[in-house]
Amino acid sequence: DFNATQIGSRLGTLLFVVVISLSAFTTILAIIVDWITDLRERERRGMTKVNLRDHLIIVNFPGESRILQIIAEYSLSDNNTSEIVLISDEIEQLPFSRDNVTFIRGWPLEEETFTRSNISKASQVMVLSPNYLDHRSDSFVASIAFVVQNLNSEIRVVAECLDPKHETLFGKSENLSIVHTIQMANNLLVQEASDPGVALFTHSITSNEISANLFSVYVEEGLIPGKTYGEISKNIVGSGVNVLGIIREGVVISDIGDMMHLNGDRIVYVSEKRTSWSEIIAHF
Repeated sequence: DFNATQIGSRLGTLLFVVVISLSAFTTILAIIVDWITDLRERERRGMTKVNLRDHLIIVNFPGESRILQIIAEYSLSDNNTSEIVLISDEIEQLPFSRDNVTFIRGWPLEEETFTRSNISKASQVMVLSPNYLDHRSDSFVASIAFVVQNLNSEIRVVAECLDPKHETLFGKSENLSIVHTIQMANNLLVQEASDPGVALFTHSITSNEISANLFSVYVEEGLIPGKTYGEISKNIVGSGVNVLGIIREGVVISDIGDMMHLNGDRIVYVSEKRTSWSEIIAHF
């Protein structure tokens, strides 16, 4: 070890250690703090790029309360812990704070916006209508869905359509689902007026906050020879699975008693938990 013995050398050491070294340290520390603060601010304003996998992308911001409800329902679905990326150019920053929600500010018809949301690694995209009072927004939603499918043809897209007449704007795709929100709400109002209790039951089976939920299962390889959906329903009802109907080639069929099951069908059922096709086969 070496130490200064002369007054001059001691003063020089003091000057170097205390003044120069300490100043350099605080300067570097300040630069790091400023960099972190700037990064947080850019993230808050949606100016960064996310590095996520298997996340949900929600496009458009129709309102804080609706976005929060969708996030809550999605998070409750099968105890979903996936990250959520929200894309919008109508807000400068999120009006709320959630650990699993990241904001990307950008025009939803530009490739650069979806690149920053890492769409190539996302699992699903949900495109919401930006304005429920303007049915012309359906064309905007359809355009966004088209852009998304061109950027990632394998991704599942759920798009909101206000007017059923505009469904032709979306084209046909196996990975595209269209939800007619306003039509469903109007139908439910009429049904509740005719048959009280329908609205309560519908809310129960469509909300992840309540025990009974609405699910669907894809009929895959491993068919049960000679069995109709009526026989399948009787075998699985004891395990809490209540079949409501079948979707075959885009058509909903409720009279399924004598209907033979086929690959490609989708069974819609009510249950307290999700059931796989292999679990249904195990009952036979």
